[in-house]
Amino acid sequence: MVAPSVVLIALVALWPILYAIWLSMHEYSLRVAGLSRWASPAGFGNYIDALKSGEFWSAVRVTFVFTIASVVTPNRRAMPASVSPDRTW
Repeated sequence: MVAPSVVLIALVALWPILYAIWLSMHEYSLRVAGLSRWASPAGFGNYIDALKSGEFWSAVRVTFVFTIASVVTPNRRAMPASVSPDRTW
């Protein structure tokens, strides 16, 4: 009874992932109907262009700074609050 549900959930979760991978390997346009061609060379052209772009590396840097700040700051504030009830006064 559980197997059909698991298969359905897997398909529903897997389809958007596979479609996103397919789109990333193609030059795709929402403005020009029917434009979908393989991004050269060998489908990795979009990735090569992104790795050469300064905007991409700026976005990666901002993402890392945001992630570190949003993890370290709350933990730095929460740690004393979580340890203080353990103290004997």
